Amino acid sequence: MNEYLCINDVFTANQKAIFQSLPVKGESYTLKEEVVSPIDGKKGLVFYELQNPQHPNGQEYSFRPSRFKIADKQDATLVEVLEERY
Repeated sequence: MNEYLCINDVFTANQKAIFQSLPVKGESYTLKEEVVSPIDGKKGLVFYELQNPQHPNGQEYSFRPSRFKIADKQDATLVEVLEERY
């Protein structure tokens, strides 16, 4: 299973109102499935750890891939070190 590291956890007020579970920067998540967004036709990611309501089409709300990168234990450590420095 692919693990993804959140690199962007900034959300609009509207997004916060829709989603029940939001990713946290620096945390890793297990990919459940890749989907096509019913809103704009772009690729979205759904994670086991982040359970959210379903869109009216029956598909669980997803997150933009640009909010994540494939997780690596060394990368996660590097992110923590960089955040401490800056």
